[in-house]
Amino acid sequence: EVLNKFSSNNRPVIFWGANDNLIRFMGSDISMPQNAFIIDSDPAKKSFLFNMTRIYVPDQIEQETINRAFFIIFTRLHSRAILDSIRTRFGKTLTDEDFLVLDT
Repeated sequence: EVLNKFSSNNRPVIFWGANDNLIRFMGSDISMPQNAFIIDSDPAKKSFLFNMTRIYVPDQIEQETINRAFFIIFTRLHSRAILDSIRTRFGKTLTDEDFLVLDT
């Protein structure tokens, strides 16, 4: 439901964290929106494909995309550090309407 809301209004969706939580989320027959990006801070994951979508490191995403995006963060443990990184690296402070933390 969340994905449909943002993909229908053409707002980019950023999945932050290429991890087991993302795998479980995508394993529930959810198709990746065309305007979705997967980001992981681990440079070892850069350029890998997940569900036919390339994994990026944060610096590879354009500022305009960051400014318009809705974020789904797949780690509660590191969510505060990720939000701080988005604020310091991109100058974007996310409000509660800009992100969701999913961790199972």
